[in-house]
Amino acid sequence: MMWLLKVVTGVWLLQLAWRFKRALAAAALAVFVFAAYGWAGFVVLVVGPPLLAMVWRWVHPWSYWRYVGWLLARHRLRTTYGLRWAEVMQSCRLHRPIPGRPGEYATPRLVRVSESAVGDVLHVWLLTGQEPGDFERQAAELAHALNAPAVRVTSTGPGLVDLTLVERDVLADGVVLGDVEPVTDLRAVRFAVGEDGEWRTRDYANIAAEVGGGVPGSGKTAGETGLACGLIQNPAVQYVVIDGKGGED
Repeated sequence: MMWLLKVVTGVWLLQLAWRFKRALAAAALAVFVFAAYGWAGFVVLVVGPPLLAMVWRWVHPWSYWRYVGWLLARHRLRTTYGLRWAEVMQSCRLHRPIPGRPGEYATPRLVRVSESAVGDVLHVWLLTGQEPGDFERQAAELAHALNAPAVRVTSTGPGLVDLTLVERDVLADGVVLGDVEPVTDLRAVRFAVGEDGEWRTRDYANIAAEVGGGVPGSGKTAGETGLACGLIQNPAVQYVVIDGKGGED
């Protein structure tokens, strides 16, 4: 009966128009420009946006690619992940029955998608009664369901989890530093790149001493060299080097 009511009242037509609202808006704009300015206006409408995009990319590539990444992430939210989200949550047993409504289930809400160095990050609102451990226990199943080699689960706040789809190994080829920026904030000194591609930092403010140790080949020299290159450029830092081995380190 519901579908018959929609047909009679025309609600189905409004729902269809809302589903394709962007395409309809673009078509309406094209018709308006052509009617008001003729072929010249239509050509400007078609050629103008790509030309502006090329200029934007040349003038400020950082903001351009950031915006492109945001658009691609929104597209993947609606298509790649959004269309299958309820199915994935149910297949991984992360849904919950709705009280008083037999046969109906609630699923965690996929809020948005963002990019990271290793792959897409899915930001998810938990259902009432869920906790990040529920997703951690299903990480292997989530990876298979989302077609990713692995999924990392992190909690970003009350009721929120991030599912990072690990699709690239950012440390496979190592990290080559052509230059090291001076350390201006001793509370956040970079010392290594993590497996997620993000820098790790340490707090050296008001630190009087530090002892570093490790087995041969564990990266002591490489790590301390990276720290020293940044710290030594800070005027508040002084070095006294005592090399008991007398070697090149």
